[in-house]
Amino acid sequence: MAKKPKNKKKTILIVVFLVLFLLLGSAGAVVGLVYTDKLNIPALAKLLGKKPKAPTVAKKEDPKDAKKVVKKAKPKPPAVVPITPTKKEPKIDPDLGREKLAEIWAEMPAEKLKAVVETWKDPELAKVLTVMDSEKVTQLLAVLDPKRAAALSRMIQSEASVVLEKEG
Repeated sequence: MAKKPKNKKKTILIVVFLVLFLLLGSAGAVVGLVYTDKLNIPALAKLLGKKPKAPTVAKKEDPKDAKKVVKKAKPKPPAVVPITPTKKEPKIDPDLGREKLAEIWAEMPAEKLKAVVETWKDPELAKVLTVMDSEKVTQLLAVLDPKRAAALSRMIQSEASVVLEKEG
């Protein structure tokens, strides 16, 4: 008879360990499901450091609707927003452009330059001639029509007499 109490203790011990194993395994599964957002338990989600979802309310099913086949709506793909690289528009400096153009024109013979500037408006042309080498401007004015050369000379004088304020 002494053996029966040992078996009872052994059996109780096995049952206790089995129950503990099942409880811990179930608790671990629940925690895992909450962590992966498969199960919504707001208090447990908050303990795990996740933002809890709003609780959902179950709807009662209408027996009339039970006969209808409900089609699941296909999820819409996210709207594609084209990503355009934002480029800074280059800052345009007209004075720098005039200086570069004056350098190029200074290398051209006066007769060829006359053909180039024929389509230019006098005010635009005078601004370029103001920054151009004076010998080349003299050669160009000599081959232009005298009336146009006189008008350009007045514009060059007016343009050259502008005093620019220093920034600072």
